[in-house]
Amino acid sequence: MAAVCGAIASAVLLPSEVRIAAGGDWKAVSDGLRRWSDRVTVVSGPRAVVHVHDLSPGAAALSLLVRANPGAVPVQVRASAQGREAWARVVPLESQWLTVAIPPGSRGIDVLLEADSAAPPARARLMIDAIALRFPAGMALHTARLVPPLLAALVCAWLWSRGGRWKALAWSALAAVLAGAALAEIVEPAAWLRFNPAVRDVARVAAVAVLWALALTDPPSRGRSTLVIVATVALLYGPTVRFGLLSDDFLWARPWTERELLGAFAGTEDPLGRTTGTYRPIADITRAVDHALWGVRPEGAHFTNVVFVTVAGVLAWALGLRLRLSPRAALALAVAWMAHPLSVTAVAWVSQRTDTLAAIFYVGGLVVFLFPGAFGRGRATAVVLLAALALASKEMAVTIPLAAWLADRVARPDVDRGRRRVVLRVLVLLVIGYLALWAGLFPDKMLRGETQRGAWAGFDVRQPGDWLRLLPLLYATIFAPLGYEHWAGTTLREWPVVHLVLGLAVGPLVVWAARRFGPREAARVAVLGVAWPLVVIFPILGARPDLYRLGLLPALAFTLGVGAMVMTVEGRAAPVWPSIAVAVLAIVLVPITVSSIRAWRFDGFFAARAIEWSRRHEDWQLSLTPESRALFLSQLDRQDHARRLLGDGPP
Repeated sequence: MAAVCGAIASAVLLPSEVRIAAGGDWKAVSDGLRRWSDRVTVVSGPRAVVHVHDLSPGAAALSLLVRANPGAVPVQVRASAQGREAWARVVPLESQWLTVAIPPGSRGIDVLLEADSAAPPARARLMIDAIALRFPAGMALHTARLVPPLLAALVCAWLWSRGGRWKALAWSALAAVLAGAALAEIVEPAAWLRFNPAVRDVARVAAVAVLWALALTDPPSRGRSTLVIVATVALLYGPTVRFGLLSDDFLWARPWTERELLGAFAGTEDPLGRTTGTYRPIADITRAVDHALWGVRPEGAHFTNVVFVTVAGVLAWALGLRLRLSPRAALALAVAWMAHPLSVTAVAWVSQRTDTLAAIFYVGGLVVFLFPGAFGRGRATAVVLLAALALASKEMAVTIPLAAWLADRVARPDVDRGRRRVVLRVLVLLVIGYLALWAGLFPDKMLRGETQRGAWAGFDVRQPGDWLRLLPLLYATIFAPLGYEHWAGTTLREWPVVHLVLGLAVGPLVVWAARRFGPREAARVAVLGVAWPLVVIFPILGARPDLYRLGLLPALAFTLGVGAMVMTVEGRAAPVWPSIAVAVLAIVLVPITVSSIRAWRFDGFFAARAIEWSRRHEDWQLSLTPESRALFLSQLDRQDHARRLLGDGPP
């Protein structure tokens, strides 16, 4: 049965022909088409473009199953591929395949369809029943097809031998699907075009929910916890690897000299002075490594972001254990952090990796600080070093002494209390020194602060009611998120009072439930979750920052509450209830996260706004290196070329 599931996954996700019908993602490969009234056909007016990109090098042909609209016959169609006429003929009323060969190694093709008819211009001329991409069944595809059934069989055999038969079948089926999905993304991403975007989103939500539920059926081991975190990140953020660069990303996609990198430790992160001053030398080092590894390939930079957030997730799991959560609760904490909508920007936007870097060193410092055994000089030095690296990654890390003190009150390690207190004092001195450095480097910015808008729009410092809404909106954004576009498009006074009250109430309700029904460890973690936003974001709340652009650390508040609740349920109910709880959480939370991820795709609301700004500012374009500017223009061309073929795109 496991092998059969793997074979089905291979057949569905690794086909030799990808056929895109009206129920698939035809909008992603066309301009000028619209859905017909029968809902199973798409139609074209006088002009349309069918375009596909990012195909495997072996893609052979693009075919269209076409017929004439009975109300527009006769219809003369001319198809041009890459500027050359591919075919011209009168299209009959019966469906027929029209095929255009894809040039070898081109990885894409543009086909312009021009349909002439005596019918009125507004009437549909050409009816397209399917768009098909054909691939030769080479060695790579055959090998990839073998992986899902083999993996499913191995997983099933291993778990079956350990006594859990239904778990063996469930894990093997999930492994087959995830392997097929990963191979489809690597071998032939166009395979996903068979499915409507809504169907793909539902599949992602279902996969995450099943993964989390299976992971918590019994206390997870270290290896299983790591694999579940990696799989969660891959399911959620794998598509971001193809998102391209935005805004400041192009400034960093360049070679870096040793002089510039050393200078970043004593000045601004941008030694060329093209951005406002910030002190983030660690981010500059990662950018230099990115360019050394990948050049200006956006996929490489995005892959680095995915790796960084995976490391942060593993550290969050370790932090949960340090806070004396159970293995189930610690894993729930980690995966919920990865899946929180506020965590999205740190992954989907290359420039925002500063949040992830700060979180890695911040959380890593807490993990070392809370070590339950002997706390010698080596660990004490490691905590201070990690805190310094967090500060060199992003300014939000100034709160690490307070966070360490609070976490210490929760975990209560009994060994070497005196040395831990000394480390706390050193952290305070480190932060004071950092603030002095910041004030010396950026005095104007230190005094002025920075104000982002979004949900804070309409804030009036003279209105006490606006000040009273700041804290409720902070908690509502973290504990009752609605997605980035909704947050950015709703002004401060437009937020319903009910939603603000709900955001404030969730944390205290979790604390009450944990104290009433759970162990003391869960109650302490729940209290830490309520205090966490005040620790990490409240010092700059008056500047009204964009919470979705620096929300990775604040989102940990929500997931601390998740860990506390899972531990509470685990101790009071049947073993299946933690699995049910996290599955429900995934069904509620992941769709919001997926919509927030979409904001950073080239057609998402934030990406579209950033691209439009970049178009208008030629001085910004001229500040790019020739290599980065060529990449920027190529991305614009890719977004605009289909509309230009139709005659309505930018020149």
